[in-house]
Amino acid sequence: MAQTMPNYVWTATPAGRIDWLNDRLRDYAGLEVEDLLGDGWLSLVHDEDREATRAAWAQAVADGSPFEREFRIRARRGSWRWHITRAVPIRDADGRPLRAVGTHADLTARKKMEIELRAAAEAASQAKSIFLGNMSHELRTPMNGIMGLTQLALRRADDPKQRGFLEKI
Repeated sequence: MAQTMPNYVWTATPAGRIDWLNDRLRDYAGLEVEDLLGDGWLSLVHDEDREATRAAWAQAVADGSPFEREFRIRARRGSWRWHITRAVPIRDADGRPLRAVGTHADLTARKKMEIELRAAAEAASQAKSIFLGNMSHELRTPMNGIMGLTQLALRRADDPKQRGFLEKI
């Protein structure tokens, strides 16, 4: 069944060493299965993501918790694609870990969209700041004139009704 899934599927020993993976992961990486078993899979993880991913995996294995992490994995042609990896421990009747089952799913399209959305939001924020700055300037100039003339008129206003209107302005 794992061979028919679109995701990359693998299993690991209780010690956290990969002991089986489906053909899709092997084909994606362009490596032999033996190169990916044990800790060999870490060679596919981007240098910037490798140590944090290794440490998170080691922690999940140590405390028997589920594992979930996003990181970049190298494809056979050398490109890097974002994946989310999830693994859950399989336990015996007494709760002891027997193995872990994990999957990788490609997130590259989602990551690109997130980057584009952040860039669009930043551009919109900058445009809003520019607009508000311009609007403030455009309103301030005539308002300064109105305020100055109103203050001047208040100094000369003798009629209480006229003075009340000028104070409202």
